[in-house]
Amino acid sequence: MSDEERRFCVACGALLPPGAEFCPECRHPVNGGPREPYSDGFSRPVPSKDDLGWVVTMILLYSIVAVLGGLMFMLTYAALTPEMIDQVVEMIPEVNVEDIDSIKNLCLAVGVVFLISGALAFIAEYTTRRRTNANLAIASCALSSVSVFGIISADVATLGVVSDVLLCIVLCVVGLFMTYKIYSNRLAFDS
Repeated sequence: MSDEERRFCVACGALLPPGAEFCPECRHPVNGGPREPYSDGFSRPVPSKDDLGWVVTMILLYSIVAVLGGLMFMLTYAALTPEMIDQVVEMIPEVNVEDIDSIKNLCLAVGVVFLISGALAFIAEYTTRRRTNANLAIASCALSSVSVFGIISADVATLGVVSDVLLCIVLCVVGLFMTYKIYSNRLAFDS
């Protein structure tokens, strides 16, 4: 097929102008060869690999805090005594606790959710930092973000209070914003 006959990019399907050597949308070469970086003022720029530095830092910080928080809740689950439960009930009078097992189970559930969320965030951080797999980075960051809603459901179901709802919503919104930043810079990834 000659250059004149090829009207659409084989990589993204964009309409190619006559005589184009590279697709104006994805910079895929029309006749093979390496991808050209964006250089003209009419096409969108290729994101710099440095554009995601602050996103990587934020995701790494969250993943460390989430894993440490998860471990803390798991240790609390293992060490919770009836006296500790009584102190919690005295500090938060609206807590309706029938037995020690419900609070222990809450600690276990919250710990597991935080560990899962932190592990997914580590995957997102690693793939974003290395720019190796945009789809994996996007999916793991999004899953890490929405998994915190498991904490809300565990809290409300066990204690009947919604004290952590605002924190979980903020974590989810910030995580989804990080997911959006990764998605919008996906052209900086190798795959």
